[in-house]
Amino acid sequence: MKIFGFWRSSGIIVLDISPIMWTATVAWPSIPRAMVTNIFLAQKTQFTTVQSVQFEQRKHEINALRADKNLPDLQDFCDLYDADVVCFTDPKPVVDMFDIQKQHHKSCGACFMELASPYPDEIDDMPPFILASMGSTGKANFNADFLERLGQFSACDQMIYVGPNPPLSDGTKLECKSFDRLPLNQFLPNVSVAITQGGNGSSYQALSYGAPLVVIPSHANQSILGEVLPELGVGICLPEESKGEELDDFDLRKLTGNAQQFAITMQQEDGPKTAVGYLIARSAFA
Repeated sequence: MKIFGFWRSSGIIVLDISPIMWTATVAWPSIPRAMVTNIFLAQKTQFTTVQSVQFEQRKHEINALRADKNLPDLQDFCDLYDADVVCFTDPKPVVDMFDIQKQHHKSCGACFMELASPYPDEIDDMPPFILASMGSTGKANFNADFLERLGQFSACDQMIYVGPNPPLSDGTKLECKSFDRLPLNQFLPNVSVAITQGGNGSSYQALSYGAPLVVIPSHANQSILGEVLPELGVGICLPEESKGEELDDFDLRKLTGNAQQFAITMQQEDGPKTAVGYLIARSAFA
């Protein structure tokens, strides 16, 4: 793998990729190694993840390739998280719902990217609105019934949709403006409710500004946050084809209050700084 051709001159190898697909059969050099991931992906929990399913499907193939390189067999997917340090980039309330199982596993706090670019004038000075941040793979089916109920639930008549496959809001009272990318941090304080697929970046970013979530997951890993965040009282999880009837069972004011308290907790952490501290501490250049 040419991507690792630099390692003999490196101080540390840092990985933020799925080990099942990319590193399961790599013979690592004898320099420090770190992994950056989520707590529910790197250790056994009650949840089934994409990685755990992939490992069971390819276990014999992976171990055969490892045997050719005189590497020990892997018994389960957790064995792949054997770096010198594994940094969990989740907020403390999420980490606290799981038991950290190994000493080299470290809770760091949420990490997400914030764009610094300006946002369009057409969304400047908008009243409180709905934000749908669906990431690069967003494909939720926002049908007309769902949009109508969402508008009623949030008391908003405008929605900003960020990502591919924007919904058609024709025939509804909810006006939808669509964009490929936006610097969300610049207007998240004005968001009444945020819709995500359960991706860590968009979900944690919205919560860091106190915006309650509606999670519409499309695969197993996203469904985990879809279960965890409602247990913390900061979100709602809906199926992809929902028409929004479930929203009638929730009090947005209560969700908002919980999300704002969650944001205060998140503000006490600095996930990137903490993670970098662990990486430097393990680095050959420390």
